[in-house]
Amino acid sequence: SEFHKFTLGTAMPENLPIEELSVREREVMRLVARGMSNEQIAEELVLSVRTVERHLSNVYVKLRVSGKAARAAAAARFSQVA
Repeated sequence: SEFHKFTLGTAMPENLPIEELSVREREVMRLVARGMSNEQIAEELVLSVRTVERHLSNVYVKLRVSGKAARAAAAARFSQVA
């Protein structure tokens, strides 16, 4: 699909530096990749929504992505490599 091509296209580096992510950050990204909201992730991991948001902010800095489209692409790519 066009969305699939976009999220896996040149907007994201081929090799995400996943090794830079903490175990908790990886858990959060796995749940994001499954389409869960921050509220659902917080409930699943027994965290506050603010803590989930902080983990995601850290992830996006480490993966060097910004903006909603890039974040969606990161989640899509993460789901393939994690």
